[in-house]
This record gives sequence, C-alpha cells and structure tokens, in this order.
Amino acid sequence: MTTKYDIIEPAQIGITSSKVTFDDGALKIEGFGRGGSLAVEIRLESAILVRIADEGARLRLLQELEGKRGLVLIGADSGLLDWLMHECMQTRDLKEAKHFIVVAGEEIIDVVSFAVPEIEIQN
Repeated sequence: MTTKYDIIEPAQIGITSSKVTFDDGALKIEGFGRGGSLAVEIRLESAILVRIADEGARLRLLQELEGKRGLVLIGADSGLLDWLMHECMQTRDLKEAKHFIVVAGEEIIDVVSFAVPEIEIQN
C-alpha cells in the first residue's frame, strides 16, 4: 500500500527550528524563523500520537513525496494508522482519525488526530 499525500498548508520559507508541546491530546507546534522569531503556530486537539524525527531519518517519506513540499500535509491510506490500530489492539475507533505530517525546520512531525489542524501564520 502506498500512502498518498495532499498539501493542506504550503511550505513556509525560513522556518529553521520548531518547538512541540503535547499534553493530554492538545498539541502545539511552533515554527521559528532565523533569529528565533515565531513564524507559524499549528494547533491540533484530539491528537493521539505524535512522532518527531530529523528529516534525515525520514528519507523514504521525502522520496514518496516526489518533490511535493508543504508545511502541513495529510496522508491517505497511511501505514501509520494501520500500525496504531495494531498497537492499540483494535480497542479504539480510528475510522475518523487522520495522519498529518508537519515539516518544520529540519524536523518532520507525524500526528494522528481526530481534529483538523488550526494554522496561524505570523506576519
């Protein structure tokens, strides 16, 4: 099964680092530009899985994207959702869950959530 990816929010030039805060299903991802200024804030409620990796550890994903770049993408037919269903021993109803991918700086953040991300671009 090959995952298909669609861009939800186009890539933001100049994001050099990120900060992730996750507490009881509430996820906040802050992307910072050069000099440490806040460039973007992404919030998701009802997140049930967060995976953070350096982009060098996600070369297969970057290859699957075939040059498609975005700040936030959504993966359809995601193997991560299948893995999560297996891990929770099929005790959770994940039919409405979505796999989102956030590319911020050199980090790639995979999120499984029932909510759509709220994205606030700073001026």
